[in-house]
Amino acid sequence: MNIENLYKPIIRGGVKIDGITGETIPADARGIIIQKSFVISCEKNFERYSNNILNCVLGNAQGESLNKILVVIKKDDRAIIYPDFPLKFQIKAKKLVKAFQLIMDDDILDITGVEFSDAVFNLDIQDGDKFVWLFRVNWNFGLYFDFSGKLNVGALSGELASCYRRLLYLDLYSFLEDEVKLKELLDEGWFPFIQLIGSRFRSLMQYFADEKKYAFQVEKILEYFDREKFNEMSFGWWSNSIFNEKRDILEAGVDAYFQGVKSGYINAIKTIATEIEGVIRVSYFRRYGEKPSMQQIQQYVTDLGKQKFSSAGSLGFPSLFYEYLHQSVFKGFDLETGEIPSSRHSFAHGVAKFENYSQIRALQLLLTLDQIYFYLQ
Repeated sequence: MNIENLYKPIIRGGVKIDGITGETIPADARGIIIQKSFVISCEKNFERYSNNILNCVLGNAQGESLNKILVVIKKDDRAIIYPDFPLKFQIKAKKLVKAFQLIMDDDILDITGVEFSDAVFNLDIQDGDKFVWLFRVNWNFGLYFDFSGKLNVGALSGELASCYRRLLYLDLYSFLEDEVKLKELLDEGWFPFIQLIGSRFRSLMQYFADEKKYAFQVEKILEYFDREKFNEMSFGWWSNSIFNEKRDILEAGVDAYFQGVKSGYINAIKTIATEIEGVIRVSYFRRYGEKPSMQQIQQYVTDLGKQKFSSAGSLGFPSLFYEYLHQSVFKGFDLETGEIPSSRHSFAHGVAKFENYSQIRALQLLLTLDQIYFYLQ
């Protein structure tokens, strides 16, 4: 095969698109025109968007087996259509990844960029072009389009990364956007921790979908984080100065957890629950030189997370983490009403119930500490 023909585009002239109607517009009436959007195949009207746009661009050459296409419409109304094209992602990884190593979604910390290039091909796109990208992930399609004529090439890679990430983790986002499911998740002390995203969180979602009937779905998560895996996961902690200064204390908590007995979980929780606050408090003091309130502690680490995971819909979920800290980790207790959650306050003040000192809660707190490490880096 001639390498120059590998991604040879189809070129059609006279393709004039300035937007797509968002509603029926009678003659001589006002109405909504959508120039830029991202829609998913499970959403209402996806078929109308995709059929209308692709029919205009491709005419009768659309075909029934179309899974992907890339279209750049130049200012002279020429549509440059790529049925095949290279696809490259920029990611943040959860751990060290060596060159040429296979990557699974369990290894991805975040997706930060999408590019259409390789050693011999680079997509010809310029500011002000119009753009269409149809792509498929598993059984769902995504359609991104921008007919505004104000395309910013510098921002495009990040925008497309948000679209691809949304489709790749559609089940995760859908779960978290369900207020009932989210509340149940947080009430049980869980969060979409960075180390869970992927197959572990899918197991957790299935656990809640099955109304918590099958304990093995959570046990699979506990089994995954064995000593070897945890050592690999926590290897980066000690590169952070605050974590490294607390290394002996934190490792005491980790060692207690891996004793695999009730007394070990008790000691792990007593240690890690208070050190979570300590890590954030020390970081805050070093930055601002003053003692923070409990509310400031939670807001501070959330703001750091937003800086670290700056794109919309990031897999770091910093805004949601504030809610988790407030409703779970730092939640208060009330002896008079008997409301005593498995929180830092109930553990530190010695009022937590015996059954709160569980292996699951100990792991949740260790994963919380790991989440904070990623925010602080």
